[in-house]
Amino acid sequence: MALIPEGWFNMGYDEGEFNESPEHEIFVREFRLDMYEVSAKELAQFLVENGNPDGRYFTCDRYSTVMCVVRGTEYTGAPGGEEVFYVPRSGYENYPANNVSWYGADGFCRWKGKRLPSEAEWEKAARGDDGRLYPWGPGLPDRKTSRFGTEVEKEGLAVLSPVDSLPDGRSYYGLYNMAGNVLEWTNDWYRQNYCDF
Repeated sequence: MALIPEGWFNMGYDEGEFNESPEHEIFVREFRLDMYEVSAKELAQFLVENGNPDGRYFTCDRYSTVMCVVRGTEYTGAPGGEEVFYVPRSGYENYPANNVSWYGADGFCRWKGKRLPSEAEWEKAARGDDGRLYPWGPGLPDRKTSRFGTEVEKEGLAVLSPVDSLPDGRSYYGLYNMAGNVLEWTNDWYRQNYCDF
């Protein structure tokens, strides 16, 4: 985990999407955040130990990095009372877990004795306190900094990168894949005008 020190930083972006403004200064207390995204191997272990009640934590499909196995066969539908076993897709053990709901992300964090960050904490960890627009700095995203602009329906799981890849894209605090790869979760509820004071 990386230590993110307490302090002020500029949250939001006046020239971004409508829900990113106004840019404003905010204080965040010290916290820690994992250096890497949750891997398929880690999520599979969580699901094996905790189950997936009513599919609330995770959804299996042909693009998920964790496979649902019923009686030795991959299963991509909603289980009908059969015992489901969860395993990382072969070759994707160290790739990020995908198809995870907010409830799954929250449950995983609690299982590890951790918690989801707030939106402000996540943004500080991604942007640092030096005003950078992207985790890696001012330059636009490219293949050395992030996975972006791809479609899973066209490229399959080739749209993803391992959780410890793309070191040129690390954030101010050294965190990997803070932009691109898979969706990020925070503990906050989304509101379009959250920053509209």
